Amino acid sequence: MTISTVCKGALLSKTLHSTSKDSDYKTLISECIGMLATISPPEICSVAPTSCGGLLLVLSSGCISLLQSDGVLRQIYTLALSCPLDCSNQISMQIYGSTLACIVYRTLYLVDTSTGRLLENIALKTDGMLFLNSREKNDIHFLSSTGMYVVKESGVDPTSKHLGRSDTARPDAVLVEAVFEEACRYYQRRSLSSTQLTVEKLKSGGMFQAPIALSSILGVYMKTKKASELPQGESLMALEQLKASVVSASDRKLSVSCETLVGQEVNRLLFSDLDRDNLLYLNVIFKTFPRESWQALQASLRLGSNGEGFLTAKAAPEVWKTVLSPVQAALAPLSSGQQQASSNGAAPVFELICRSLFTFQPKWLPRFVELAQQQAGASSWNYGGKESPESVPLYKRALCVLPREGQAQELQVELLLCSQRPNAVMQAMHILLELRRWERVAEVAQRFSQQSPLLNKEIFTTLLCEISQHRDLDPYLDLLWTLCPEDMTVTSILNIVLKSLPLCGREPGPFRTDRSQMSIGMLKPLLNKVLQRETKPSQRYADILQSPSFPPPTLPRQPRSVTEPAMATASPPLSSISSSVNDTSVDEGCSSPHHENK
Repeated sequence: MTISTVCKGALLSKTLHSTSKDSDYKTLISECIGMLATISPPEICSVAPTSCGGLLLVLSSGCISLLQSDGVLRQIYTLALSCPLDCSNQISMQIYGSTLACIVYRTLYLVDTSTGRLLENIALKTDGMLFLNSREKNDIHFLSSTGMYVVKESGVDPTSKHLGRSDTARPDAVLVEAVFEEACRYYQRRSLSSTQLTVEKLKSGGMFQAPIALSSILGVYMKTKKASELPQGESLMALEQLKASVVSASDRKLSVSCETLVGQEVNRLLFSDLDRDNLLYLNVIFKTFPRESWQALQASLRLGSNGEGFLTAKAAPEVWKTVLSPVQAALAPLSSGQQQASSNGAAPVFELICRSLFTFQPKWLPRFVELAQQQAGASSWNYGGKESPESVPLYKRALCVLPREGQAQELQVELLLCSQRPNAVMQAMHILLELRRWERVAEVAQRFSQQSPLLNKEIFTTLLCEISQHRDLDPYLDLLWTLCPEDMTVTSILNIVLKSLPLCGREPGPFRTDRSQMSIGMLKPLLNKVLQRETKPSQRYADILQSPSFPPPTLPRQPRSVTEPAMATASPPLSSISSSVNDTSVDEGCSSPHHENK
């Protein structure tokens, strides 16, 4: 046996024996007197047993709770009443399957016991009492002064009264209802009370005069206007009619109506300036209707593919501004390792779109980020165009929606490359090296090496370190040697290779059998290329290197006859020889006394 209270739940659980006297109720209660004295009992207005062995309780605050047979007390629903309940009120309750039926103030409330959601409330003409039919336990039966009735689900006319919206067919009633709903949200945010504020309380309580006065003015104004003259009123009118058609639609037409409703709501929110409440509302739509939201996104952003298969987005500038608008406390970058949600628990619009793209069309995600970066850079508002402590780059925000590392690395590489940032490109390069995608590594190196000399040097150094450790990149050596920077020398290349060589243990033989070792022969084309560049003649000394060879060629001799003497010409006088010798410089080696005597 278990003794439970409404406030504290189970107090005592005990196994009873037929031979002992433990079944005495007064004795059992006396064991809990000390704890019961410290509890302020709530005012219970009504009690009703259930067919499952539980007990339904209604408190004066309107809270309906179920005290189960095992002692667990579970709150099911709180009635939104204009005045508190007391014991004089006639209340009837019963559980039919998974539905709670409760009659209060001539109103039948139907609540889902598993979720606590109000399914429907039906106005009754007279008071009634619920009862359980043993043959039809899942059907709701109640007895009134006019007869016995059973509640069954049936089609509802969109223009009929339903859930308190009897006048929703008129434009003025639609605007009045919208005013009260907006006022209800406004006052609820600023209220210090935990009691849920409803539209019925605003209408009947008379506590807030502003929405009542505004609704009266709108009611008089709308009588002189047509619905087509006010676009917002016409939109609200169409929305209310669509809601009514969703309620009364069959299972076959429900998906079409739901898709239309979600499409209108998503399009309306994307064309407006989102505040925190509307952003949270958009998150709920994406979470509840993921496929319908994806279809609405394609229509609002005008997503499609061109003839080459690339994604195109022809959205309006207002939509791009909403998509790229910065949200405070947005998701943290990927380097932090954790996702930090915004302050109200809602993800920004850009993250919602990226998550939907990743779910339904992951190949479009990198291209969408690239288009978003182009829009951010070309727009006047410049959201996400420049990195600052308040704004995170778009590619990092897109990386946050990806699952944990190791599950979407290919998509992560594409997002990093589409950013065109050096650090992101090198991060993608390291991921490709870990995945051993050698062909893709060579392609990325050739593509981004022309972006800047610093990035080219970083790519070449990384690949040279990788080549020093294994032979998987050997088919691409000719391509990689072309990436060698101009300022790279033979000494720097050899230093990089020596520092990157893997550590090897001692081998018993004098010869190594490891075929993955780097050899000078593999580096010979690169070293020859660098040496030729280092020994290339400079233009300053081009005239010296192009001088004639030494010694100069011999001058041709003049032919002479046989009878001509060998000394045909007279010797010059000694004075002339002496003067010519004295005029010769010392550097020519002709000023010694030996030459003078000769």
